[in-house]
Amino acid sequence: MYINSRRTLDDRLAAYDSALSALCQHASAVPEDRTCESACILDLFLQMMDCLCMTGNVENAIQRSYGVFSTTTKSDEPNLLLLSDILNCLTISDKCVLWVCCVYLVIYRKLPGAVVQKFECEKDLLDIEWPSVILSEDENERAIKLMETAAEYINSCAFTMKSEADIKYAQLFALNHLRCMVALDSLECLRSLLKKYAEIHPFCIELVLVSAQIQKREFGVDNFVVFEDAISRWPKIVPGIQCIWNQYIANAIHNQRIDLAKEITVRWFHSVWQVQDPPYGGMDATDDGSSCGLLGLEACIAVNKARNTVSFVGLEQYRRKYAMFLVCDASSLKEDDPKSAI
Repeated sequence: MYINSRRTLDDRLAAYDSALSALCQHASAVPEDRTCESACILDLFLQMMDCLCMTGNVENAIQRSYGVFSTTTKSDEPNLLLLSDILNCLTISDKCVLWVCCVYLVIYRKLPGAVVQKFECEKDLLDIEWPSVILSEDENERAIKLMETAAEYINSCAFTMKSEADIKYAQLFALNHLRCMVALDSLECLRSLLKKYAEIHPFCIELVLVSAQIQKREFGVDNFVVFEDAISRWPKIVPGIQCIWNQYIANAIHNQRIDLAKEITVRWFHSVWQVQDPPYGGMDATDDGSSCGLLGLEACIAVNKARNTVSFVGLEQYRRKYAMFLVCDASSLKEDDPKSAI
């Protein structure tokens, strides 16, 4: 109400700045309180940026985003709250969101739709789209510099992060960094980033999948190699290997490699058998053609477990995957072979 009651843009911007200044000045040092305050500061700042964009003041919004470089902020307004002031009050996960949004704003002259739709809610970086874009040389260099500055800070903290939320958002930042370089057609940067992020986040499922896509599309590298490498070095105690197998099979099918998909499925089945050691573990996985049915049963059990344990953040993605699973299950029931059904 304090902000929305202002009728003119100048009054509204002044209200935004006052509110942000007050929140930053009274930020708590208590971790529990800081998390909530950080989310409020981030949301308020992004709403202000979106307000500027919607009112045709994109340049003003971009200028404010340059606060990541306090020495290069070119504003003549003495009381303008710098982005660097806000950054000090944000958690690492919220900093990741802010960095990505600022770079996106510089490139596309608007905030990511996936973030705007989540105002006053937890922000999701996974669904941000980075379409190809042609910028001037200066604009291109500026966007890359902003992203590199953000990456330098986040990567410096990567090995000391303790919060699961911070680790996850650092991984999602890396994902968006790669997608940003693809959009800007900065292939030289992309090569080094793929290697760097594979070392920093070796067991991030999203990065493995995106890396496979990028290397296939941009560099002509057989993405089967990426999947094999990920599977070979994935520790048994780290969750996510089943998703890698699943996407490996889907990739083979997409490339019309049906025989390879079948071979991968059998390997996946045997690997699960060895790790889980179920009561029927002594049974030959290829006995009387029942392995596919048992694999389907394992998949059904896994899906139901996921449904019961999925966090609120992953709920939308789970629903999409679950719907696809049910469609495939329904299709299998129509086959003549009763063993094909789950």
